[in-house]
Amino acid sequence: MSSNKKSSSSLWFLLAILGLIGLSGFLFMKNGNLKNELVMQNKQFTELQTVNTELDAEYQSALESIESYRNESKELNEMIDGQKSELAAQKKKINGLIWTKKELNKAREEIASIQGMTAGYVTQITDLKSQIASLESSNSQLREEKTVLITNLDEQKIKTAEVEEAKTVLVKNVEQKETEISKLNNIVDIGSAIKINWMQVTGHQLKDDGTLKKKKKAKDVNVLRICYKTETNVVADEGEETFHVRYINPAGETIVIEDSGSGMITNKLTDQKVKYTTSGSVEYKNTDTESCMDWHSNYPFTKGVYAVEMYNKGYLTGKGDFKLK
Repeated sequence: MSSNKKSSSSLWFLLAILGLIGLSGFLFMKNGNLKNELVMQNKQFTELQTVNTELDAEYQSALESIESYRNESKELNEMIDGQKSELAAQKKKINGLIWTKKELNKAREEIASIQGMTAGYVTQITDLKSQIASLESSNSQLREEKTVLITNLDEQKIKTAEVEEAKTVLVKNVEQKETEISKLNNIVDIGSAIKINWMQVTGHQLKDDGTLKKKKKAKDVNVLRICYKTETNVVADEGEETFHVRYINPAGETIVIEDSGSGMITNKLTDQKVKYTTSGSVEYKNTDTESCMDWHSNYPFTKGVYAVEMYNKGYLTGKGDFKLK
């Protein structure tokens, strides 16, 4: 009986040793597989980082390339800002290919395309700079011609009556040349805008008999009268000048009633559309000119301070305010 117990114990001991050997082998193989998997993951991550580094380098190079062309031109700088936004969108797209989809070949193709995008941007920039330079040169030459013509005109004023006919022809030539300048550049020189030296707005009530009575209370007002005085501007041409008036209520809203003469103009300094309330014209003769303009409307005026702006040739040339009780 004792011999059988020893034999049984030895057998179990042997089986336990074999089991441990098998488990050790299994764990050794599994550990080896995990090490191989870790090596592969490290290799993949390194490759992802490498492609991402290539992307960052190409992106920075593209930004530096187009930024080098930035100058004082508003139009050029707006183009560059738009190009930078497109490059940022392309970089974001490639980041998705690298880290989300892990499509590295596709990512490298897109990275290579950044060079082509940059080359196209540079071409656009240089073309625009060339156009701006050409326009500035043309404008400079035309301004010089205008200065010469005006100087000649001044000289003609001190000559005898025998050259009056020649002076008239010269004046017509100057007007024709200024018309050509306007057509070529499609720009009205801000220096020719008629500035407002003084303005005053008063409220009135239109009576049944057609007369106007001055009123200060908002509820009684159905006519706004603006009286103003222009400054002398020797650069501006003589003739009819149109002024656009913009009334702004206490809430900061432009008063616009199309049936009462309201509309829209372009502010040539900002190139933005500006609503105006009414407009009127005055015969301008290069001297201080006084005039008044009435605006009839059933607009429901409220109490408060109203702002007023006046525009000439698309430029803001005067502003002020008035109060209705």
